[in-house]
Amino acid sequence: MHKLFIMCGPAFSGKSTLARKIAEHTGSKLIAFDKLWIDKEQSVPKGIEKWRFIRNAGLDAVLRSLNEGSSVVYKPVSKLTLSH
Repeated sequence: MHKLFIMCGPAFSGKSTLARKIAEHTGSKLIAFDKLWIDKEQSVPKGIEKWRFIRNAGLDAVLRSLNEGSSVVYKPVSKLTLSH
């Protein structure tokens, strides 16, 4: 069975460390919001649109991985990802 782990919490609370450890322990794919900024080769929009763009890229990556049969550890930026 595929699992989705979603990491939420305040800044500097250890989400990245815990997400990495869960991914290593379970063999899940780690999809981190902050790494998505680096992985995007195309230009990222400005203002609020940049947050929507990266949020959608993260959600697309999660869905793609789950559809491919992989479990996923997703580390969004909680406040921004859960709004709108």
